[in-house]
Amino acid sequence: MRERYLNPYTDFGFKKIFGEEVNKDLLIDFLNHLIPDLDSPIEDLQYQKTEHLPRFEEKRRAIFDLHCQTESGDRFIVEIQRAKQEHFRDRSLFYSTFPIQDQSERGKRWNFELQRVYTISLLDFIIEESEKHKDVYIQDHQIKNQFNEIANPKLRMIYVEMPKFRKGIHELETHMDKWLYVLKNMAALEDRPKELQERIFQKIFEVAEIGKLDPKEYNVYQEELKVYWDLNNVIDFAEKAAKEEGRMEGRMEGRMEGREEGRRNEKIAIAKNLISLNISTEQIIQATGLSANDIDAMRE
Repeated sequence: MRERYLNPYTDFGFKKIFGEEVNKDLLIDFLNHLIPDLDSPIEDLQYQKTEHLPRFEEKRRAIFDLHCQTESGDRFIVEIQRAKQEHFRDRSLFYSTFPIQDQSERGKRWNFELQRVYTISLLDFIIEESEKHKDVYIQDHQIKNQFNEIANPKLRMIYVEMPKFRKGIHELETHMDKWLYVLKNMAALEDRPKELQERIFQKIFEVAEIGKLDPKEYNVYQEELKVYWDLNNVIDFAEKAAKEEGRMEGRMEGRMEGREEGRRNEKIAIAKNLISLNISTEQIIQATGLSANDIDAMRE
């Protein structure tokens, strides 16, 4: 059956829904309900450049999916992450520093007062398995002191682990539930469910109709969709193979060593398959956590 709606996990689908000026009311509504304790609801925002260059040439640059600023000056990084990364939280923190540094202008007197920076990450994976938090799908990280008090409210990182969101259409209780249901299930739906009658959801289903794309947009989307499914298939296969290899080595060399070697082999298997799909080194680094040197060696 041919899909009717865009897959929000593709770069094209995500930016079509959240990254276009004519659709910024969708992003505003999503952010206001994801972060209900904002000082005041977002009424307007402006999209900012997504590529941030370091202050020194030898340092790494950062490329965001979306970067926007509200009328109050608060900055929001909003991104979709498809593949699990070994140091995801560190990467998220690193990216958060760019809109912080951007607030100081060289050569100008500044008292170091900062506007707030929010990093919002929609994840197509679980950061780490935890029996204690197996049903917690929104992680909200802030800087706190030893008394569990917020020490500085200017940096906040929110991670939404989409695989943990398992509510069906009849179990949706809040507006945010509806948002997450739409993002997770839209590509598989034939029509907008009757439970999603709010104007904002009517619009998102209209925006996401594949049949409304022009030929150029359609071709770009189909190419991205193919890469998305290829990446998923490669990761699924590599994880299964690595688990089996890890079990075998675990029986021979000890469970801990087997698991560690299995994880390494899993990353290598994923990287080799992504190389065969002509995926860029930067994307493979994000997907596997391997170094650029490791990946370059596999390409030789």
